Amino acid sequence: MSIRTVRVALFAGLLLPWGARSSPTEASVIPTASLSVERMAHTATMLASGEVLVAGGFADVQRAARSAELYSPALRRFAPLPRMLVPRHSHTATLLADGSVLIAGGYATSGDPVVEVERFDPVRRRFEPAGRMLDARAGDTAQLLRRPDNSS
Repeated sequence: MSIRTVRVALFAGLLLPWGARSSPTEASVIPTASLSVERMAHTATMLASGEVLVAGGFADVQRAARSAELYSPALRRFAPLPRMLVPRHSHTATLLADGSVLIAGGYATSGDPVVEVERFDPVRRRFEPAGRMLDARAGDTAQLLRRPDNSS
């Protein structure tokens, strides 16, 4: 029994692997460490390295979070990252072709939609400004689009 491809989903402190297996009945749930910060309405984005970026969300019932952390499947633990530039929840986090993550929109603590966009650089492990949207939005979805020739 070999696992050729493994993808993970993080849910309430559990690592849920799925992928190409010899039998669909071989799925398992593997406990992981807890997040450093309790959160909801955050994003979880798998990076090219297999690590998972967990960003933003609610810090508590009334405040949007600026915190972020990185899950390492090899170490089975979360490590804190430098804070995001803007506190936000209900935002999007899209893995780009260069391996960075574009974080856009969401709601601020005030309840107003966020116009600032930031980018997570997985090499430098930090958030950088990436501009502003013309119109603020939250609770939306984002999908990386490719040209017909498969280039970004």
